[in-house]
Amino acid sequence: MIILNVAEKPKAAKKIASILGNNNVKRRDGFSKMNPIWEFDYKLNGSYNCKMIVTSVLGHLFQIDFPKKFENWNLVDPADLMKIETPVERFVPPKMKNIEKTLIQESKRANSLYLWLDGDREGENIAFEVILTCQKGNQTLTGDKLKRAKFSDFSPTAIQRAIRNMVQPDKYMSDSVEARREIDLRIGSAFTRFQTLQLKNKYTDLKNLKSISYGPCQFPTLGFVVRRYIKRKNFVEEPFWGILLEHQKGNNLTKFNWERVHLFDQDTVEMFFGIVTENAIATVVDVKGKPTTRYKPKPMNTVDLQKLASKQLGMSAKKTMEVAESLYNAGIISYPRTETNSFAFSEAEMKKLVENQKQSHVWGDYATKLMDQGGYRRPRNGTKSDNAHPPIHPLRVGGDSLSNEQRGLLELICRHFLAVVSDDARGHSTKVTVDIENEIFHTSGVMITQRNFLEIYTYQRWNNVDIPVYQVGEQFSPKISITNGRTTAPPLLTEADLIHLMDKNGIGTDATMAQHIHRIEERTYIRRVNKFIEPLPLGIALVQGYTEMELDISKPFLRAKMEEDMSKIGTGTVHYQMVLRGNLKLYLDIFESVRRKFVKVDNAVSSHFSKVGSGRNVLKQKNFSKCGKCLHLMDLRTQKGGIHLLKCTSCSFICVLPDNSTFAPLPHSCPICHFQVLDCTSKKKKAGSKTKSSHSICPYCFSNPPEIEDINPNKETRNFRCFMCTKSDCPLAKKSQVKLKKCNLCHHDLNLKQTKTGSYFVGCSNFSKGCTACIWFPKNIKSCNAHNSVCSTCHGNKIVIHYEGQPMAESPKCLFCNLSLVNDPSFSYRIGKSPTPKYKMRGSSIRHPPPFPKFAGKKK
Repeated sequence: MIILNVAEKPKAAKKIASILGNNNVKRRDGFSKMNPIWEFDYKLNGSYNCKMIVTSVLGHLFQIDFPKKFENWNLVDPADLMKIETPVERFVPPKMKNIEKTLIQESKRANSLYLWLDGDREGENIAFEVILTCQKGNQTLTGDKLKRAKFSDFSPTAIQRAIRNMVQPDKYMSDSVEARREIDLRIGSAFTRFQTLQLKNKYTDLKNLKSISYGPCQFPTLGFVVRRYIKRKNFVEEPFWGILLEHQKGNNLTKFNWERVHLFDQDTVEMFFGIVTENAIATVVDVKGKPTTRYKPKPMNTVDLQKLASKQLGMSAKKTMEVAESLYNAGIISYPRTETNSFAFSEAEMKKLVENQKQSHVWGDYATKLMDQGGYRRPRNGTKSDNAHPPIHPLRVGGDSLSNEQRGLLELICRHFLAVVSDDARGHSTKVTVDIENEIFHTSGVMITQRNFLEIYTYQRWNNVDIPVYQVGEQFSPKISITNGRTTAPPLLTEADLIHLMDKNGIGTDATMAQHIHRIEERTYIRRVNKFIEPLPLGIALVQGYTEMELDISKPFLRAKMEEDMSKIGTGTVHYQMVLRGNLKLYLDIFESVRRKFVKVDNAVSSHFSKVGSGRNVLKQKNFSKCGKCLHLMDLRTQKGGIHLLKCTSCSFICVLPDNSTFAPLPHSCPICHFQVLDCTSKKKKAGSKTKSSHSICPYCFSNPPEIEDINPNKETRNFRCFMCTKSDCPLAKKSQVKLKKCNLCHHDLNLKQTKTGSYFVGCSNFSKGCTACIWFPKNIKSCNAHNSVCSTCHGNKIVIHYEGQPMAESPKCLFCNLSLVNDPSFSYRIGKSPTPKYKMRGSSIRHPPPFPKFAGKKK
């Protein structure tokens, strides 16, 4: 019996193989050099002899994206990407092909497949990617032959327990990840394309950006940062005044604070000051003493780890997870991606974990004290659980080979864990209340009697505050003074603050929060200033613009609801297709609102960035071409960043031109906007081409697509070229394309078209994929249009031809069956070849074709 085992990382595979194989394993290479294969003999459940094969993947094996025909941002309406009819493809990217080959090869001889992926949603999804890949090599790997290991660390106990208690893979959990990945792809792609096309070429400082990105988790995260920044910026300081009592008793100077705290009116405070100083005798009216407790921390989950590492170590959330992952893979700590903050371990298991820490030369003495002097206490458990992993805890003491970052993070985890199993800190608090002329003042003190967990948990402070002993009814004459100050603006968010807000509002998961913060930093929406996070101008502008629209896409509510839906998919409460359709419909409606109101975002961005042409630019060629606004001449100019633009010498109108191109004026004017047309030649050659691409553009239509037939004005098309236009009276436009019938060679559409020079022809819509079937019309045709009548023989649309010199057009005829056209030598037929081998034909331009019905689809 052969069992194929697949882990999520190569280090995990090696660790699992070493434990199960008692370090008696053989290593060999697979197709991927980064993912070796380990082999050893094993007694399954102590009795069944089998051969174990252990290998790994590198995270997700599949990538999700749109088909190639949706790649062109200028021709695809972004809204179409959110429509459920638009397909998405799941495929193995080139960098994962060798791993795929290894899995297929090894699965061919496997009797069972054991999945050792991480025990979270992402791991469950990767497990099903592995299953689909292995089934390509062995279709019998189904049902009971598929097993899933559940483990939270790489200790021998955990691995042996996992292989004895294998479970079935959870399809619901996998579906929740599939739904989130597809929703994020569709929404993110649509909004990113829309924002980029709308803004990138309008503003000088944005032209060098690859894209202006949007993400359904990133924008709410950015919203938290921007709203705090704006609140701080708009904050208006106010002066305030208060009253302070001070009493010297023995060696102690005790300060009593006013019950009113402070007031914002100085005259009122001075009035109260006059009252209490007129008879400045304070009477003690109440003394309360009671035991007080400083509670120990709850067990650590991922959010706690990220917040603590940010506050105490100055480590970013992303870096924290990278270091924690390395400690986990080394078998030093438990799995670091967990929502759980309560231990379900037995007393013996908990004490064993504490015993393991006695070896540390830093906190070993404290661990010994807990175990040998009765200091151990059960944890104060929280209420969160992901039903997959325990809280983060240490498994053993790290060695000397650890880096400084690993050592620092491990110490934080160990100190937190030891605090969790310690007793609460205890003390005694005293509160004294005094009265002067009915104005009340308070002071308080605390005496710590047992520090307990505070001895090891150096991240919290609780100090003694000594006050003298006061008795009820006691009177004294205090020193009385007026204090003053000013209100202060709220600070910018720290990363710990941001993670807290994300967790509180359900933005992202414990595994993804760090990625979202890193992504908005990477895309220049925020930056770090010491320990604080500050939004950058583009991030501020985008959030301000969307807020002006009164839409919630930069607020947490939409994403929180989506994460709730993902959880329901994971428990099998709802089907993922229902969630997918519901969320896409919601965001599609929002997208249409954004499209209508996007001027608000544009205005917000313009308050932070200079529009192209508004800054300093250099004259390159004077009187270059004609302006369509005032019919005067425009100068060709260049601006910072290699931007080319035309600026009118009369009305100062500016047109932005394509990047990386050279330009020459043509003897044509656009019939739509009247700007002089330019010939635009790329400075770079196309891949696989010996020549540089060249095309015509109208400087105005290039950035402002015309609203004419066959061009959807809502498609936000940018970089508009003349060949994309369907204006009937423009010699540079492609004209309208009318479908006549299906091509018999490849079954795509045969369309009636017109060239730039006015010639007519019928061509296949599959020309770009290799089908060259076409029919060229004679030059003496004045006009040619499709007719609504259909040929009874080939079921193609008939055409109406109007020859030059003739007073009227001829009656409708079928180009494919009418003998007067088929036998007319002035029509040139190119049979060409089909891209589909089944219909492959060879030929060239000929004056008299072979039997035309063979080409057109009519059988003899």
